[in-house]
Order: sequence, then C-alpha cells, then structure tokens
Amino acid sequence: MRSFTFRNMASGSLRVPALVMAGALILLSLASPVALAETGTAPTNPAAPTNPPAPPFTLQVKSAILMDAGTGQVLMEQNADVPLPTASLTKVMTLRLAFKAIHSGKISLDQEVVVSPNAWAGRWPGSSLMFLNAGDRVKVRDLLYGITVDSGNDACIAVAETIAGSVDAFVAEMNQEAKALGLQTAHFEDPHGLSPNDQISAREMAMLAQKYIHEFPEALDYHKTKEFSYGTDITTGKPITQQNRNGLLWSYPDADGLKTGHTSEAGFNLVGTAKRGDMRLIGVVLGTPERVGNLTGEAYREQAVASMFNWGFANFAVVQPVAEGTRVGQLPVYKGSKRQVGVTPSEPVAVLVQKGQEKDVTTQVTMDKRYLVGPVARGQKVGTLLVASGGKELGRFDLVTAEDVSRGGFFRNIWDSVRLLFARLFRRGK
Repeated sequence: MRSFTFRNMASGSLRVPALVMAGALILLSLASPVALAETGTAPTNPAAPTNPPAPPFTLQVKSAILMDAGTGQVLMEQNADVPLPTASLTKVMTLRLAFKAIHSGKISLDQEVVVSPNAWAGRWPGSSLMFLNAGDRVKVRDLLYGITVDSGNDACIAVAETIAGSVDAFVAEMNQEAKALGLQTAHFEDPHGLSPNDQISAREMAMLAQKYIHEFPEALDYHKTKEFSYGTDITTGKPITQQNRNGLLWSYPDADGLKTGHTSEAGFNLVGTAKRGDMRLIGVVLGTPERVGNLTGEAYREQAVASMFNWGFANFAVVQPVAEGTRVGQLPVYKGSKRQVGVTPSEPVAVLVQKGQEKDVTTQVTMDKRYLVGPVARGQKVGTLLVASGGKELGRFDLVTAEDVSRGGFFRNIWDSVRLLFARLFRRGK
C-alpha cells in the first residue's frame, strides 16, 4: 500500500515539470522567426516619384507624351489628355483584338480567310491598302502584316469580319475593350481609323500601346518588319511590295514599332516604341501639322518621337532591386508537408529613376500574415514589396508563395493543431 502511494505521488510530482517542458518545446517551435529580406528603410510617407526634369524642347504638335513601358511612369507630356482623331492609330486596337482572338483559339495564324466584297481594296481608292481582291484566300498571318506594315484599311475589314462576323459587331467589341481597359477618351466607329470620329488622348494611346505590347509581345515581330509583299501589280506583273510607314525603323536603331496615322482631320500621328537595354519607351504625338519649318509633317512626327526617346534614354534608368525569381522571405506553414514556404514577387520588380540615383533605391518587405496553414497554393498573395528612393515611393509589388505545399500527415496535423492553439493564444499571427 505504501509503495503504491509513493509511485502515485512520484507520478504526480513529475507531471508538472513534464507539462512545463512540453509547453517550452511548443513555444520554442513557435519561436522560429519569419525570414524577411530587407534593405534600406521604408519611407515614412510614401509619395509619387519625384517629378522628372523638364525636357529642353517643346514639340510643335497638338498633343504628346513619353511613357516608360515597364512602369507606366510618364516622363513628359504636352496636352496629353485632349481627345484627338486617331487616324490609323485605331489599328492598334484592331490588332489587339486580333491577337486576343489568336490567343483564345478563336482564330489561328494559318487560318485562311476568304475576302468579302466589303474588304475589296477598290472601296478605298488612294488610301493605305493591302490590295485585297474579293474572293482572295488570305492567311490571318498575312492580314496582320497587311495591317502592321501596309496599314491596309482593307485588311482591317477582313480581320473584323473574321473575328466578329460583321464590321459593326467588331466595332462594338473595340469600344467594349476600350472600356474594359479603363480608356475614357477612346471611341471607335471603324476598325481602320478613316472616320474623323475615331478619337483618343495621347495618354490613353500610350496606355493602350503599353498593354498591347505587354500582353502580346510577339506583335512587335510584325510591327518591326520593314516591308511586305502581297498581290501582283497588274501593270508590271510583279509582286506588290510595300515598306512600313514607320520611318523610325530606319532612322532610330532601337525602334521596333509601332504605328503611324494620317488623315486631313487628324494630321500626322505616331505611336512609337524603342528598347535600349532593359528600358522600353513609348512616345506618342498627335496632330502634327502638314509642315513644321522645312520638314513635312510625316518627317517631323518621327523627329519629335526620336527627340523624346533620346531625352528619355539619356536621363532615366531602369533599376531592378530584386532579381526575377528571387525569394525575398519565407513563411512558416502549419499542417503542411513542409515547415516553410518561400515568398517571391508576383512579377518582375523594376522601377524608373533619374540617372545618378540608381544606388538610392531601397526595398522593404511587409507580410500580410505571420504564418500559413496547409495546404498552400503557389501564387497566393501574402505580402507587399515596397520600393522607394529618397523617402519617395516608386512602386509596390505583390508578394506571393513560390510553391505549392500539400497538407501534412496525420501526426503533423495533430501536433500543429496544438502549436496553432498556442500561436493564437499568444497572438502570434493573423
């Protein structure tokens, strides 16, 4: 009897320190820190980037803008919010819808299109044409060249009918797409830009070009093509070869697009793009007059965009403070097959700064949660990467999980349920 009492008392005397030890082990397991990569100091009052220096020139056009394609930052502008006739810049929206239809599988590059009488070149004598004849069988790929290189109004009609069944239905899609993209000044009445009622502001033209290039980078292979042949010249019997109307492809080595336009109402328009190193610029000029000094409007619009490009490349630089694919931190995972999951930016991290300020760029990681509960899906948003310079916010980038983490086994789930209880009791996370 006495020995029984002694064992029971001993058991009781050991139970308390055992519980203390178990609790300590649990707390130690909870104490593993969240690893976050951080450089510099977060700005106390995040603000817009410092205004860029004013360019040492004024352009003789109705409207102009220069944008960095990677960040969307505007480097210079002149009356950039005034809606003006687009002329053939309308075709950028037509091409956007064409590449969108190709990506969705609605049409294909090798699909043959039978040219309808509506797309016969004879309907627009004296205008920019691919020289389609009714009944021609043309691949979608060639129609794209017919729009990007020849600026063919007939090719636009053929593409519109192929995608939407009719021109009216396609124009409705153009305006719906403009609304979906948040373009407030854009309005289209045709797929080619001959209507004087087609309009857009320079700012929104740059925005449209930026989204177009970002989502369909393969389009630049068409836009940078210098010449294209289609059809036969009935007087010579030779192929009809036309040169791209974008003179920047010859005069500006870094240029690889995008589109020109001209009507008597619009004047000479140009949306150009050029890439040098990691930096791509988009320049837009609208409403260039017939002549500026001793230059034709066609020549001046190219000189104007080239001047903007030169100034932008000379004064600004792209900084990538975090290399693509870098894991900037990790989060603990409860009830998962792994104890931690890496955290990475959801997109390439790039900001634009004035040259000479590249080394002033700082980053800071902020997590939305202290831990995750398995299973965890790759790409789940878990935080924000803030990029700044001199106390000014330059950009914010979503941080996401870098991999999938499946649910853990039975015993891990049991153990982690206890750990989670302690985590919540001690307010260790959200």
